[in-house]
Amino acid sequence: MNMQFETVNLEIIQDKNYEFLISNFDTAQGYNISETTLRRHKTNHSDELIENKHFLFLEVETKGGKQRKLFWTKRGIIRLGFFIKSERAKKFRDWAEDLVLEKIENTQNTKRKEEVEVNLLGLEFVFKTFRPSEASKITMTEKLYQRLDLESCYLPQYTEEKLTRSLTYLLKKYEIKISTQKANLKLLEVGILEKIERDSSCGKTKYFYSLTEKGLEFGKNLISPKNERETQPHFFEDKFLKLVELF
Repeated sequence: MNMQFETVNLEIIQDKNYEFLISNFDTAQGYNISETTLRRHKTNHSDELIENKHFLFLEVETKGGKQRKLFWTKRGIIRLGFFIKSERAKKFRDWAEDLVLEKIENTQNTKRKEEVEVNLLGLEFVFKTFRPSEASKITMTEKLYQRLDLESCYLPQYTEEKLTRSLTYLLKKYEIKISTQKANLKLLEVGILEKIERDSSCGKTKYFYSLTEKGLEFGKNLISPKNERETQPHFFEDKFLKLVELF
């Protein structure tokens, strides 16, 4: 990769260990000094310019065969700028620092983008798997946005939904002579409910009920107050007697 510094074209060698390397020749060009002078700085400041941190030697192919060449790391290029006193040296050191900061900023932006995307995909998976109510979706999304420090002012603050009740409450209110457990099994048989499993913190498998797409006609899935990784089916009271007909 080639980059321009003022009138000098520099070859930047990307490296997985040091991010990038610049040859002794190109580094000398950047500082507008000879390679010999640059080597002298390396010798005179050997206590502060450390091999495999600020510089290293690599075997490279040349017209005369393999040769051992000196390369400077990003740390070394910046450190050299404190020993070489000239206006040009200051500018080149600033250029190298900007290159490092740009690399760091790009890396941070990439990581940040990946973090947001992974979390939003996870949220989408939860929506599809557990089918929570619209109110629960808004709450879950708002919590995630707050944790990721994202702007959430444009999210809806309120969604009007019909009142729902637990199955146990409605069975008692309308004096339906069947236990909640048996009613759940009946609703499971007719496709109103489905049984979902999840791993518990102790390594065991936990099961819970969730309304299916068909079941959402009769109620909505709330996030369980016992565990936010589970849903809790609630049912519309004005449709409950129609639901009982399916028992």
